[in-house]
Amino acid sequence: MMTFQISFDGRINIQIMKHIKLLLIALSTILLNSCLNFAQEGTEDEGYGYEYSEEYDEMNKQETSTMTNSNNPMASNKIEMKTVMDSKRNIPMSQLPLPASWQIDNSNPAIFLTGPNGIRVDYLKNQTFMWTDDPYFQQIYAQSGSQLRRRTTLKNLFPQDFTPQLQQNGFKVVKQYNLPELARKDGEYSNQLYQSMPSQKEFDALAVELNGPNNQSLLIILRGFSSFSQGLMIWGYHGMVLQSPTNDFENSKNALINGLLKTQHNPAQIAAYNREEQQKSQASWSSHNRRMAQNQQNFNAQQAAFRNSSNAVNKSMMETWRNNNAASDRAQSQYVNEGIWDQTTKSNPNTGQQYYVDNDANNYWMNSNGEYISTDDALYNPNLDSNYKNQDWTEMEDPDGGGGY
Repeated sequence: MMTFQISFDGRINIQIMKHIKLLLIALSTILLNSCLNFAQEGTEDEGYGYEYSEEYDEMNKQETSTMTNSNNPMASNKIEMKTVMDSKRNIPMSQLPLPASWQIDNSNPAIFLTGPNGIRVDYLKNQTFMWTDDPYFQQIYAQSGSQLRRRTTLKNLFPQDFTPQLQQNGFKVVKQYNLPELARKDGEYSNQLYQSMPSQKEFDALAVELNGPNNQSLLIILRGFSSFSQGLMIWGYHGMVLQSPTNDFENSKNALINGLLKTQHNPAQIAAYNREEQQKSQASWSSHNRRMAQNQQNFNAQQAAFRNSSNAVNKSMMETWRNNNAASDRAQSQYVNEGIWDQTTKSNPNTGQQYYVDNDANNYWMNSNGEYISTDDALYNPNLDSNYKNQDWTEMEDPDGGGGY
């Protein structure tokens, strides 16, 4: 990454402070929304978790009657409410109606649920991007480590981010369609969460069906989000992938989409989360304002404050949802990463951090920027290669266990 020095007068210095403050606000808003929460209508009923199972009793009977085909392995499989726990607070986070034979998986943060005959739903890695049309601030945000990418639709994004690897593994897109009701409910749920400042938010949802080898079908559900304020766009997507035998796929697909659309969130959990986030935000802003008042003329101090505040935002985001960023940043299931994506896990022996790399060589070297070189030559050392001067390369090792980041 290129580095450079720029001299700032007081007017530009204050402008930078305003954009840094805006960035923190926007990150706080969108990173909360990007958590893997199934956005649904809330309920004020204090009997959450007990009374609304009766509300769905008649629905369960009707949906069960649609699954009585004798050729269907899910025949006569009743629908029941499954509870997703908030592991941090040890209280229910949400409930959703699913087939009784499906189980929420609490053992692996990368897996949402499992069912009979190899039915499984994994979380996809959360992706968050930034965009501004201002070239100067593009440089500032890029230097901070942010991913700069102009916003696009999920339909345009899917061929870029997913299709090549899926095709390499024998999967072919059968059809894709929008899920506007799911996007609407994502927006409704987002409006219940604490945010430090209003912004223009949009949500969309896309379903893509694929057929693959060995009588396997996939349903990939992408849930997009964006937040725009004062020239800064923060956007991205999260989602999940359903793997099912082809002959079970239609019923499995319908059961999953139905469950997501009818998810109910616990208002007590939302209230607890909002109280904590408001306290963190107030403490963070107080500290931030003191630093800005003391260092208004010092650009380097402003950069340090920005990095510290960004880390605080990331930390609070990671604590909001039991397995969103655990699935996104600490682990991906073996099926998604090593099966579909054909990746393997390597570890940096200096830091202990683990990474997913393309499974195309026997030896891997990584530099301080997170860039890596793969080679089958056991004697090759990039530290001795004149093409990589002034770079420190560390040979990566097989990890003792765990997933990549």
